[in-house]
Amino acid sequence: MSNTSKPEFNLSDLYRVEDDMDSVVKSVMELGGCDSMSDLDRSLLKHANKGAIVHVVSELIRVVDRSSKLLKSAACTINAHQCDQIASQKRMMQTQEERREENVYNVIAGRANLKSYSDVVKKGLPTNSSSTLQKQKGSIYSAAKEEERDRCVVVFGLPEEDGDEYVVNNVGTLLNEAVSPRSIDRKSYSCHRIGKRRSDVTRLVRVCFSDRVSANTVLCSKGNLKTSERFKKVFISPDRTPAEREERRKLVLALKDKINIEPHMFHYLKDG
Repeated sequence: MSNTSKPEFNLSDLYRVEDDMDSVVKSVMELGGCDSMSDLDRSLLKHANKGAIVHVVSELIRVVDRSSKLLKSAACTINAHQCDQIASQKRMMQTQEERREENVYNVIAGRANLKSYSDVVKKGLPTNSSSTLQKQKGSIYSAAKEEERDRCVVVFGLPEEDGDEYVVNNVGTLLNEAVSPRSIDRKSYSCHRIGKRRSDVTRLVRVCFSDRVSANTVLCSKGNLKTSERFKKVFISPDRTPAEREERRKLVLALKDKINIEPHMFHYLKDG
């Protein structure tokens, strides 16, 4: 069983076909005795030599055949390049994911005094361990999300207006008022609204810093907003998990009930 390789497209073939087509066009114009194809009509070709017409038609068929093969070759070449590019992107994404998992795993290993990620990959999981590779990946993903949340805060009550620029500018002002007299470098964080926009709800703003120290600084200084005329109704909290948010919601409801029952007492939630 023989494998026939498809011809590879190249620009020199394209230029040759273009030259051949120009030559055929010139031959047709000479048969009709005109200077341009727009002046050519059937009446001019009626008086042309039949042998010359046959020759020109034969050349035209040859050029069309070469053009067809050239187009097929170009299509195959483009498709091959696209496949190579997709494969390259997949390899790049896989490499980035492996590096991310390695970095996160090594952070966890450093905290828990475990083997390094490379040792785990080389030696595999211990034979007496009940953990599976999928569980390990799940643990790494959870740890990565936890590490990310440690670097983020959530802002409640920041009024909504059109445009991302409004969010960025107002978050910048808000953070600087919170940590005043210090300031937060704009390049050290990113921010965005959470969820789809609704007319009856002010969406939260998630702010992610480059390190957890900045996030902790903002959380420790958030009480300064109580004296801010502009942001006194805006609140900043840690970036909690859905389960933690639900638990927090229950505690807030319980606190409100306690305040209603014992209004003369001072009630508060520990750790904000």
